[in-house]
Amino acid sequence: MVVVDKEGYQIDSFPIGDSILKKLLSEDILIENEFDIISLTDENNFYHLMLKVKDDKSDNQIKFVFDRQSLDLKKWEIYDEFDNKTVFKFTKIKKNIFISQNLFVVKYN
Repeated sequence: MVVVDKEGYQIDSFPIGDSILKKLLSEDILIENEFDIISLTDENNFYHLMLKVKDDKSDNQIKFVFDRQSLDLKKWEIYDEFDNKTVFKFTKIKKNIFISQNLFVVKYN
């Protein structure tokens, strides 16, 4: 995955290989076909949904955190097989704005 700035220059990159993130970014995805639900909890006005890739021998998991009232996605946390955690937190969210189709491009080699 490559992170670029507004001008298209690379800021950072990291491989996603066979990670859970690659599954999430698939073009055609049905959550119930790709993931097992580990838990769904209601904590402090947020819903926490923990998922695991079906038939994956590793212990990769992902947790989605949604606002209880609006159901807006607030963050997701990815846990790898070594229990390392990567957090994507959404702040300063703008809704219903134009986003170029080239802004988020995932290329598979």
